[in-house]
Amino acid sequence: MKKKELCEKAGISSSTIVKMGRQEPVSVELIGKICLALGCTANDVLEFLPDEDSVKA
Repeated sequence: MKKKELCEKAGISSSTIVKMGRQEPVSVELIGKICLALGCTANDVLEFLPDEDSVKA
């Protein structure tokens, strides 16, 4: 699926996809829209990695 198709299917903007590509924060609501459009759960589209500050502490 192309990014444009995902935007249309999920009803999200292309700037949201850009943010995700840059690993910038997006809202849980937007993640929910993507999951509903793809028929999956958040675990399928998210990966949680500790940031450098958390690892050093």
